[in-house]
Amino acid sequence: MKESTSTERNIEGYKPTMKVLDSLDIIKLNSETVVSAKLDGEFTLLSYTRQGESYTLNKWGHKREDFPALNQFVEAMNKTTEINHAELLCELYAKEDGKPANLPTFLRYIKGKEKQLDKIHIAIWDLIRIDGYTPNQSYAWKLEEVEKWLVGCSLVNVVPYVKPHSTEEVKAFWKTVVEEKGYEGLVIRNGEGIFKIKPCLEVDAVIIGINKKSSNGKELDLMQRKEVRSIKLALMQQDGTFIELSDCASGINEELGKVLFKVLDYKIGEDDTTIYVKPIVVCTIQYTDTFLKERRVFKYEEGHPIEVVDLKPFVALRHPRLLRFRSDKTVNPQDLRTAQIPEGKPLQYTVYQGDCRQVLPLIRSESIDLIITSPPYFKLYEYSGTEGEIGTKGTVTEYKESLISVLKECYRLLKPNGLMMLNLDNGKREDGVISVSSWEWLEPLQHIGFNLVQTLIWVDKTRRELFQPHLLSHHYEPIFILAKSKDYTWNWQDIQNKGDVWEIMHYKGYAEEKGDQWDRTGVASFPVALIEQLMQLASKEGDTVLDAFAGSGTVLDVAQRLGRNSIAIEISSSYCQTITQRCFNKSPNHKYEFITEIPPFSETEK
Repeated sequence: MKESTSTERNIEGYKPTMKVLDSLDIIKLNSETVVSAKLDGEFTLLSYTRQGESYTLNKWGHKREDFPALNQFVEAMNKTTEINHAELLCELYAKEDGKPANLPTFLRYIKGKEKQLDKIHIAIWDLIRIDGYTPNQSYAWKLEEVEKWLVGCSLVNVVPYVKPHSTEEVKAFWKTVVEEKGYEGLVIRNGEGIFKIKPCLEVDAVIIGINKKSSNGKELDLMQRKEVRSIKLALMQQDGTFIELSDCASGINEELGKVLFKVLDYKIGEDDTTIYVKPIVVCTIQYTDTFLKERRVFKYEEGHPIEVVDLKPFVALRHPRLLRFRSDKTVNPQDLRTAQIPEGKPLQYTVYQGDCRQVLPLIRSESIDLIITSPPYFKLYEYSGTEGEIGTKGTVTEYKESLISVLKECYRLLKPNGLMMLNLDNGKREDGVISVSSWEWLEPLQHIGFNLVQTLIWVDKTRRELFQPHLLSHHYEPIFILAKSKDYTWNWQDIQNKGDVWEIMHYKGYAEEKGDQWDRTGVASFPVALIEQLMQLASKEGDTVLDAFAGSGTVLDVAQRLGRNSIAIEISSSYCQTITQRCFNKSPNHKYEFITEIPPFSETEK
């Protein structure tokens, strides 16, 4: 491979700005939508000239000629087209074991001590110019046109893409190219913009300091070892200031520590804990989660020491790890944007497998924005057969006492402006008489402290007929809307049903072609449409929703669809497995926890 830096041509303007997409579920599809695979390689201009010079040119002005993939492209162009000159955007990348490799592997193959140029591939990303003509056809047309040129090429290809008609097609493409083939993510073009989405939690940050002490306060012998063990990271805000993000250890990697020591050449100041350096070194950090924390805001101007100008709530990273340095990134509000951390903090979904009477006391008081739950009815169903289920054994008195203890905990957990949506239908009939009526719960609820805002009547005409001549068929269930105060969240304008009688069909096993497939997994599951409207009525994005009797997990599932955090408690291990299958890992940006061992209760945790 021939390399030179003789050209002064700047290709930076060819690469479009890509916005970060948090979920495949929010993609807007239209006739122009093209979804392509995202590679972890080197963005490059490819210039072809028949009977002349052909080369690739990266953003730093490095021109590369005479390597297998480029030569293969030139040969194909000479055979299959009559084009004299063409310019294309592409990405140089490496392949290992038939799958795209990461950037460090690519760099090792293309310019390491032992180059392996036969592993360097070219993925065509866009078509810029043909014989001086700039095509104005659609992006899909350009990819299809270039595909015709690449006859016989094994090292050159158009980046894998689809023109989807549904979100399901996009998810299937994600499964194939990202999960199975190992591409870095997806790029989505829909005429309104260009978006990218990756499957793991990563953030590009800038090093602003070298820590003198470890996280446990131990002094680090930087100067004696000439090795850095811990760095301080920041992101950049739109006004040009830097907001502290996290500390990150270099771990036991001695070589990395010595490389980081060179950053001290750019020292601009220090305090008792940190040596501050010019914010010029950008790196990619991988992390597992974030937590809220007060963070310092820094101002930096060339020739002046770094200055703390503000303190504001943001996040810190859990388990940060330095993946690689990013020489292709610069210090600007786009590359280092705070929006890389979705909504400042990923959403969290937790499932506790256990008796809610033991789990609820572990949750912090006034930490829940909305409770939507339906306790077991007294001896009406055999839910899962799990020992300890409320209402399957014992007397009516024992059933009521157990349920009242749960409802008292729900009151404690609810925020002052929160609501509880409580679905309680009648219990089993004994000798023709209802053992526990829905309406007799109102008095004990008021004794606990709840105020009845309204009783919502949910009508479900898909219920089976009773075929008992001395009874009318039962087609409704009450949902009690309960508050702690007069000032509660109420988004009446956001829901379809404005009255207090909601007719929502609940198709179950006998009509499997209808409704949400997961509606049919539980004995007494909620319909998704009902929970969606309840959640929209009484909460907002980012709120935390609790279901103390989770069943098959409809409340948690809907919380994900509507951007709410959620806690689910379920005593049945089989139902918990259904919940994790149904709800977990739908978005890599969020945190999922399945807790099977309930820690001992401590009064201080309240």
